[in-house]
Amino acid sequence: MTIEMKQKEIDSNSELLKLKKEMESFKDESFKLSKEIAEAKLELSKLEKEKLEKYAKDEIKRIATLKSTVERRKAQERLRIKDREKVKGIFRYYEIPGGALAFNFKVYKGDPIEYYSFNDGEIYTIPFGVAKHLNKNGWYPIHRYEKDETGKSTTRIGQKVRRFGFQGLDFIDPEEFSFGDKQIVTIEHL
Repeated sequence: MTIEMKQKEIDSNSELLKLKKEMESFKDESFKLSKEIAEAKLELSKLEKEKLEKYAKDEIKRIATLKSTVERRKAQERLRIKDREKVKGIFRYYEIPGGALAFNFKVYKGDPIEYYSFNDGEIYTIPFGVAKHLNKNGWYPIHRYEKDETGKSTTRIGQKVRRFGFQGLDFIDPEEFSFGDKQIVTIEHL
């Protein structure tokens, strides 16, 4: 073997070593890149999962709101039907005996505004909601304070003075129509 051949063999071996080193560095870089890609995919899947979870929570809230709105509308419709039922009773005008009272009335959206006129002591057949209105809203408050020996206010006395009411002949609702022509007095200690 000649020197030249030996030299060529050494050169080819050194080139092989260089190629092997380059391949190993490529493998290292490839491994690092594949690791970074896997981490990026994992991060992306986490973000997608969070986004989907948020969307699902928002949808659940939206559906719950729709359900409560529908239930509230159904309950309101039941009350509306109950308030439209006709009841018979006597109109009492406590503030002006023998007087007359007239007013417009509308409670629910979509109902027409209705005009009512009542004379004291006469019998009427009216919707339950109007009777309820006459008994709940026909009063005004009077307030005064009691003073002790030193002149300090110690007790507040509240009094409801009835202006008018509707005395049912074919219905009794104790919660709505309990105080008739009596005045209500409340006493609070301060």
